[in-house]
Amino acid sequence: MNRQSSMRVVLTVIALHWGLVASAASSVSAEQTATTTAAAATATATRGGIHVVLDASESMCGFFHAQDPKRVMLTLLRKGVVLTDDQAGNQLYLLKQTSKHDANPLHDVVAAPPTIQATAENMSHAPNKSSCQPFSGVDSSMELIFNAKSPTRQAESMILVTDAQFDEPDRERFLDGFANWAQDALKGADAVYAGFAFANVPFDGRYFPVSDPDAKRRAAGYTLPQHARPLYIFWFARSSKHLAIIEDFVASLLPDDTAAQTRVQHLLPVLQTGMEPLRQPWSAMPGLGSLIKGKPQLDVSVYDKSRTQAMLRQCATVTVSASSVDVRANAKCHDGKAFFDGVTAVDVKAQLVSNSLIKTTVEGRPAGEDPVLLGTFKPSTATKPASFRLHSVFADDSRTTVSMNEHSIDSDLCPVTRAAPASGASPDGNACVAKLQGRTFQTDILVAQLVARQKRITADELEPLNNVTYRLTFTPRKP
Repeated sequence: MNRQSSMRVVLTVIALHWGLVASAASSVSAEQTATTTAAAATATATRGGIHVVLDASESMCGFFHAQDPKRVMLTLLRKGVVLTDDQAGNQLYLLKQTSKHDANPLHDVVAAPPTIQATAENMSHAPNKSSCQPFSGVDSSMELIFNAKSPTRQAESMILVTDAQFDEPDRERFLDGFANWAQDALKGADAVYAGFAFANVPFDGRYFPVSDPDAKRRAAGYTLPQHARPLYIFWFARSSKHLAIIEDFVASLLPDDTAAQTRVQHLLPVLQTGMEPLRQPWSAMPGLGSLIKGKPQLDVSVYDKSRTQAMLRQCATVTVSASSVDVRANAKCHDGKAFFDGVTAVDVKAQLVSNSLIKTTVEGRPAGEDPVLLGTFKPSTATKPASFRLHSVFADDSRTTVSMNEHSIDSDLCPVTRAAPASGASPDGNACVAKLQGRTFQTDILVAQLVARQKRITADELEPLNNVTYRLTFTPRKP
């Protein structure tokens, strides 16, 4: 994704560089047309739409040139084209820089030209792999998608398609952009959504190394034989409105749903893996009914030994609403007596929903109690409502985070053929592929830092839930 040492993998740098191969006049014309189109798209885009951003740096060419029976990159591009709708605020953007020294969201994030689908198809069939237009950026600063001046800031949701190659400074800028976006999106929102998915996709073209100290090789890249490289989809959504569209893009990248468990990482609203969270919108205020498993139980203490607990449980019904647990006793039980005759106390207990995402306990009760005591009614105070509060925390569970150990590489510096001159020497293609196959530069660090940011961002996300007081009521039916 990034071609120079400052290779930027953050979704915003797409100034359309049409003319390295074309004449200067035609290049200027194409760029002017692209800029005009981008300005028009920005003017018409309204909050509520979804913006698809394609990393258009030259390092993405190899995904189009490869012999890929699934046509993954072309499929994702086509979905972006089909989705484009000015009135709905849906846009397709390219992110690329024409200058590695100047990342500017006004020039580098531009609307894709109307001919993008045909152009990409031609790229995939080019016999000499010489054509890369419009995927010809010298860099792509992914953090630009979060920039206040970028047209993508108007989006309700964003999808970024990229090879996720960051050098260290660009990675930091991307992380800061994500954190700022999330904190802004969470203001007044019930839940926001962010995450990524990745898959190994056929790649045939030039690879631009991040960590090669030789500036000439970094600029020229390594021409490598076809192999598999990770392709990433990132998403950032201010609501659940576009989750089905995001799921469709992810499914095109990962058609095998069983692979999604280890290739799909949700960062917001909570750390999760797999496809299912894209189908089930999450809420920080889910209602009491979804926090309690089944129906609460009554544990009755009696001094009248002729009355059994089973009979007394049949003498009352327990219902759970969004904000309360209500016990309603019959006027007379099966033995003809009132519910509290011969009864010392009634404990109301419940099993709380427990999963790998959130751990919930009743405030003031020991953790691990199952079922947990919600409250107690005594004959003298039975009709006086009681209350209880729940305390929820995000689970710290390794199963909620994908492992990047097999998909990351600490250094993408390839072995160099010794017979070649020291300056601009070519790498050993086979040795390079063996090292890079299925791996991206320091993505394990990127993911670890995203998770760390997520935990800081969501530290207060459960506060609304923990501040709710639930009612516990007992009502005897009248004779």
